[in-house]
Amino acid sequence: MQSGFLRATAVAAMLASGVASACGYGGPREVASGPVTLGPEPTILIAPAPLAAAGPRIELTLGLPSGLGCDIIRREIRAADGRLITVRAALIASDGRRQELRGQGLVGLCRELLLEELVAVDPARNFRGVELTSDVPLEVAGVRWWSGEHRKLGI
Repeated sequence: MQSGFLRATAVAAMLASGVASACGYGGPREVASGPVTLGPEPTILIAPAPLAAAGPRIELTLGLPSGLGCDIIRREIRAADGRLITVRAALIASDGRRQELRGQGLVGLCRELLLEELVAVDPARNFRGVELTSDVPLEVAGVRWWSGEHRKLGI
């Protein structure tokens, strides 16, 4: 099992190609590419540049492996053996404080787990990283970050 420091260091190397300095109202940004293993011990992804979080919505999307059981109505994912998987995410502020993303949903027929939070709009808000845990070991395909306001399509 990797120590928190070694895991954070290994994941930081994956971030070199990942995070843009400003998400704002643009498209999603890759936080970590390739597989990231989550477990009870926190996995910390430190961004090389601040993660802009102007709001009103902050979203973190994790690519899920195939073979998981899904219940879109209950917003639950289960391991192949039936165990419920609970994933938690907290944003890390520059002073080290954590802000949990409490909303959870499943996207694209259970291909992605969406962790989100609605916040007051603040163009100056940003975070330096993300802390992820899972009560059951889970390898995610990647992690994407987005903050902004979803645009409604005019029909």
